[in-house]
Amino acid sequence: MERIRYIRLHNSGAFVARIRIQCISMETGHSFEVEQDGYHDICAAAERTFDLQNDAKGAIKPGDLVKLEAVVVLGKNKTSEETYIYDPSSSKMATYTISGTTLINSLKFEGCN
Repeated sequence: MERIRYIRLHNSGAFVARIRIQCISMETGHSFEVEQDGYHDICAAAERTFDLQNDAKGAIKPGDLVKLEAVVVLGKNKTSEETYIYDPSSSKMATYTISGTTLINSLKFEGCN
């Protein structure tokens, strides 16, 4: 399992998307979700990077398991198949692209570097 600090989502779809991080605490075993504060829409042809250390405001602890949920505004959300270990000392980023329409869309893993 890759150790990452960042997740990037590129929106190639005809909709507005947002990044939500699904987490499992390794300390308690509980599941929780984290989103960025403030304006965090990803309009068509745009992308946004979620810094698990700074954007999560300390909610995600080192060693927690994380995965991307691409939230499609007024549509069907997609969740990544890949799960990662959050490591604040890592410089690795998992990159995804979402495409399609609000109800018929796909999430593609582009790589982790």
